[in-house]
Amino acid sequence: MLRGTADPRLVAALPIVDGQSVGLDAGNYLNKDRNNFAPRLGFAFRPFGTTRFVVRGSYGIFYNVIGGYSGNFQVALNPPFLVAETFEPAAGTVPSLTFERAFPGVGNIPASPGLNAISADRRNPYHQQWNFTLEHEILPNTAVRASYVGNKGTHLERLFNLNDPAPAPGAVQPRRPYQPFGPITYYESGRDAITHQLQLGALRRFSSGFAFQFEYQFTKALGEQIHVLPPMDNRNTRLDRGNLDTIRQHFAAINYIYRFAVRAGKTLPVLCLGHNARAAGRLASRRDFHIRQRRTLFGDFHEYSTGMAQQQGQYRGRPEGQ
Repeated sequence: MLRGTADPRLVAALPIVDGQSVGLDAGNYLNKDRNNFAPRLGFAFRPFGTTRFVVRGSYGIFYNVIGGYSGNFQVALNPPFLVAETFEPAAGTVPSLTFERAFPGVGNIPASPGLNAISADRRNPYHQQWNFTLEHEILPNTAVRASYVGNKGTHLERLFNLNDPAPAPGAVQPRRPYQPFGPITYYESGRDAITHQLQLGALRRFSSGFAFQFEYQFTKALGEQIHVLPPMDNRNTRLDRGNLDTIRQHFAAINYIYRFAVRAGKTLPVLCLGHNARAAGRLASRRDFHIRQRRTLFGDFHEYSTGMAQQQGQYRGRPEGQ
């Protein structure tokens, strides 16, 4: 406890110590992240001296902000400042819990309360992003483009139960590593992810009554899943590394517009005069998905992968019934 007034019942029942007794205060209990340097650069040039062909590229570092709702607020809900109490009604048929007397007597505090914790070495997540593009005008008002785009995320948020015991038969609470506490929701910045993407595109600016745009993307994204899903094994979080199930590997989109016109000496149906024909469509591969199972331990909800992608296979498509 760094500062504040604690509930004396919790101080007596739980292993809580004053921060000053172990050399901690509000200024040093977290190792501050002071090296967030974010350079960015880009270039564009015409290697053949013509306006019809151009090469572009860029690189940059971009930092995420750790929101106050992501762990910082939750630690204020920890004992010894806050705990859920239980009030039992008196025996008999006459109600003893009323609006006028909703909390009679002294409530019972849980013997194994849950906690929220933040890693002392938590860092701001950041992304390195880069791209390299070739563009060429193959016909008047019509150009094609090929791009390579990359993104690497470092120190990404990870959330899991730090006090989850290894799988074994028997009661769970006696096997938790940090006694006498129950589940400990732990916030840290240990995930990483990397994405490589190929982009192919064609574009025709509106000319002679016609315009179109086509885009195709092939994406390969590797990493752990989003931070709200706990890892399969807290002791080896790399087991969950595989194809990100939020990313489609193939994606294509096209749209066009054609304006009907009347040429000299030609006659079009009356319904076509002054009208446009437009269309748009897209085609995408299904996202990867992982087979998962759910279990509840003393009210603590967990969701686990049944195995990592490299060992038990990665499935594509949509599970039956969804």
